[in-house]
Amino acid sequence: MVFNQPQAKSDLEQILHPLIREESLRRIKSYGPRLVIYEAALLVETGRYRDFKGLIVIDSPREERKRRVMSRDGGSEALSEKILNSQTSDQSRIEAATHVIDNSGSVAALRQKILELIPLL
Repeated sequence: MVFNQPQAKSDLEQILHPLIREESLRRIKSYGPRLVIYEAALLVETGRYRDFKGLIVIDSPREERKRRVMSRDGGSEALSEKILNSQTSDQSRIEAATHVIDNSGSVAALRQKILELIPLL
């Protein structure tokens, strides 16, 4: 529904985002001075990435992301396009990133890239 009705999406975000921010900050503070990986799809859209010391963007070609959304959700190509179109542009995400990891390969290749990045954090 939210991808077909922009006002419904906006209403939902206005309700949920402040609650999510409050709870996530509470949990992050509870970990103390450790490295915390916080995964969230809308960090750039909401500006939440500014709450953190860095932003890792896992990037892959749009067609690959669309295929993955369809496979994950069992939805149509049209719905997958709406979901992707509701997100910020690839350029905006990459410009906000402190690190970009290419995820156009296998899960094993992604895992290796993440392991190589961890010591740099």
